[in-house]
Amino acid sequence: MKYLSDMETDQTLVMNSGHPLGMYPSFKSSPRLIISNGMVIPNYSKREDYDRIVDVRGLLTAVNDDIARRPVSSAVLYLRPAFINVCLLNSPQQKQTSGLGGMSGAQAKAATIAGCISVIAEVCEEALLKRQAQGWLNEIISDLDLLIDRIRVAKTDKIVTSIGYFGNIVDLWERLVVEYDKTQQVLVELGSDQTSCHNPFNGGYYPSGLTVKEAQNMMKSDANKFKQLCQQSLVRQINAINRLSQTGLYFWDYGNAFLLEASSSCDPKDLDITDNIALNVLKQLVERDGIPKEVKDNYMDNIKWISEAKEHKLVVGSQARILYSDQIGRVSIGLAFNEAIKNKTIKSPIILSRDHHDVSGADSPFRETSNIYDGSAFTADMAVSTVIGNSGRGCTWVALHNGGGVGLGEVINCGFGLVLDGSQESHDKVVNILGWDVLTLFIHYLPHSAASTRPLVNRKQTIQDIMLHNSKVRVTLPNEVDDNVVNHL
Repeated sequence: MKYLSDMETDQTLVMNSGHPLGMYPSFKSSPRLIISNGMVIPNYSKREDYDRIVDVRGLLTAVNDDIARRPVSSAVLYLRPAFINVCLLNSPQQKQTSGLGGMSGAQAKAATIAGCISVIAEVCEEALLKRQAQGWLNEIISDLDLLIDRIRVAKTDKIVTSIGYFGNIVDLWERLVVEYDKTQQVLVELGSDQTSCHNPFNGGYYPSGLTVKEAQNMMKSDANKFKQLCQQSLVRQINAINRLSQTGLYFWDYGNAFLLEASSSCDPKDLDITDNIALNVLKQLVERDGIPKEVKDNYMDNIKWISEAKEHKLVVGSQARILYSDQIGRVSIGLAFNEAIKNKTIKSPIILSRDHHDVSGADSPFRETSNIYDGSAFTADMAVSTVIGNSGRGCTWVALHNGGGVGLGEVINCGFGLVLDGSQESHDKVVNILGWDVLTLFIHYLPHSAASTRPLVNRKQTIQDIMLHNSKVRVTLPNEVDDNVVNHL
């Protein structure tokens, strides 16, 4: 904070894994902050190396431990729990998941906004009570029999509610299997999980059969046994989920998403204005001729979200809002925000950013959204080239991380922050930075996705449309090969 307080417009602060190395001369157009988190020489980037560095050599402090695992917050941004809500706009009637922490806590509110029933398992009673006191969670039930009865009543009577189950998610999944085997009734259509499995053996995951206190004691007294219990619980959980998937359950883990975060001043009135600006832009975009159905559906979801976000009181801390959009939507909204600052409609600067797993932000081969089937899934060129490109285009700050959300050695993430001040320079940066930040996704994915997949078809169409409207963009498109030709070689 001392460095930031003293910083001038021709200086850049460098931070490595939470440690401020100092400020150095730069240009006004250069980033004010460059962040690198948990970057380890590849041969020493396994989970065992990470544990050894933290526990034995003490090279990473507890603060840095959190930084390496949570790239968004470590880049001076904490994406408010609101972003989870948008994920459920098209959900069916009943969703089950786990976790009521800082980000996962928004799942309960998401169910209410989407008009469905949700059950969120949580082992920490304090977290349950906190979310209920905030008004994010409607009910708390600790008895599985009562919970199953409540789900049935809510589904039959079409009651929109969020239920917190005080217990272990593994026990709940297994009970749902029992209920299906008895009645052939599918009680849950959507399933997810927001336990911190990027760090399962140090508090990110609690095994079935232990209380929170018992688990915390065992982590210290018998780490090997605790790890074994966690692994056993994970196997039980996956087995139950796989069984229910055969009955129609659709399950996903905490994945990446398209979003745009706008953090205005601490004046709620400014947030109201930016909500209305984004809403008006989206309504204009959705009326364009010839837009694909998938894009139009995305815009309509955005319109529903931004129209209802305020009434659900989702802001925690700084006045901020999150919005998923395509490249055109991001650029259009960013330009509208900058214009509002220029004409004094907004009183303060606005920060634009995104989740560090969004679009080009993450080279993460073990996320189901990776969808790459050749060896390039294990390269980190996209995240690295994205952060370099964002830096060169004049982001206010840039960040590169090892391990965010998945675990050290399993993913490389990047992110940025762009401060809008109403100037022509900010206008130009919105066009160049937000355009580049999305484009690098296509550069990486197009040559390496399966040619027949729907995502690849959509990506090719999108990049062709972008090149049609911007002659400065020239992307190397893949040449598709007929499988029959290959088979006859």
